[in-house]
Amino acid sequence: MDAMSSYMASIQQQQPPPPPSPNPVPEMDKQCVNDVI
Repeated sequence: MDAMSSYMASIQQQQPPPPPSPNPVPEMDKQCVNDVI
């Protein structure tokens, strides 16, 4: 699971914080998008 944790951490570090939007995306959707990418 260490590889998975480091993988997710690297993705979060590479992606800039999402800009504020009128309809914020739920955490579940964001995780799905990160997994797809």
